[in-house]
Amino acid sequence: MLASGQRPPDPAQLLAGGALDGFFDDIKESEYDYVLLDGPPLLGLVDSQVLAQRVDRVIVVCRPDRLTSGNAIDMRELLQRLRAPALGLVVIGGRSSPISYFES
Repeated sequence: MLASGQRPPDPAQLLAGGALDGFFDDIKESEYDYVLLDGPPLLGLVDSQVLAQRVDRVIVVCRPDRLTSGNAIDMRELLQRLRAPALGLVVIGGRSSPISYFES
């Protein structure tokens, strides 16, 4: 685990500098088979989009009570534009009211 430390005056500079390139180079040369990188939401934040372009695969984590079908479509299109292939989807939590398959 790599702790984030103190918040810098301009967080966007962390992603624009050479330190991020060095970080990913070090990860690629490490002896780990898998490295998970947790980031902010993909929609609306450039930070996560920059990270998504640098990783091998993206695992999308969502809460069904907060994700709309429009958001899901936007996320799929964003990942395609970024050329960031999704490995899969993890659903956490549940809907506030259960939906029966037999209700019409």
